[in-house]
Amino acid sequence: MGARDSGLCGDLYNGNADLSITEIELLVATYNQGDTTRRVYRHDAHDSPILPLTTTAYCVGILLNSREDFSWTIASAKGHAVQR
Repeated sequence: MGARDSGLCGDLYNGNADLSITEIELLVATYNQGDTTRRVYRHDAHDSPILPLTTTAYCVGILLNSREDFSWTIASAKGHAVQR
């Protein structure tokens, strides 16, 4: 089986009281027959920042083999202070 594009979608909560999130990097690890492959995927939220103490939906296209298991974690996030 070849690789396919898939979507990693969910809800993201910004628990920061004074920061808006404008970019998230997700680290996706795939596992196939003892081999582990890690890739970083970026979700750009500059046009619609994730405001403080709010939840928003996101979706990132990821590359998966149909036989692979995977896990993910937030590797990093960028944002800016909110004027109050």
